[in-house]
Amino acid sequence: MLAALVGTTALTGPAQASTAKDRCQEQLQTIVNKQLARAPGGTVRDNTITYDGGNVIVTVPYPDSCGVLTTFAKTDCSSGWVCLWSKASFAGSRYQFRDEGYWQNLEAYGATPFLSFYNNRGNNFMLKVAVTDSPQCYSAHSSSSNLGSSYYRYSEYIYLNKTDDNC
Repeated sequence: MLAALVGTTALTGPAQASTAKDRCQEQLQTIVNKQLARAPGGTVRDNTITYDGGNVIVTVPYPDSCGVLTTFAKTDCSSGWVCLWSKASFAGSRYQFRDEGYWQNLEAYGATPFLSFYNNRGNNFMLKVAVTDSPQCYSAHSSSSNLGSSYYRYSEYIYLNKTDDNC
């Protein structure tokens, strides 16, 4: 009888691990699918979706069921990029932009609204809520950990300047 219990225990352990892994993958896939529904056409690798030949990168946090601590921080924004986060304090989904010289539609990537940003570039960038609005300019290496109720958290357009004297 002990052998039968040991055999059952041995089978239950890996089956539970497999179930937890499956649950993690299913939940992560659901999050990725939501991002792709908001912004189709991306290339997926784990929890990262790239668009426009790698000029836009969206990273979604892992679900709790994965047992992976997903902590985004301002320092996670690579040099040469503007990063926007869906939550305050540089948390939630991260949207990274690096292509310069033209207005990009944030809604095309599901990046609006957002609550925090970091411009990790030597040049300024601009945001505007609507095509006809005047842009709000942000200097090189500027950041905000909480846009709160700011009008610009609802920005739909971003422009990465090629110089730091466009504002």
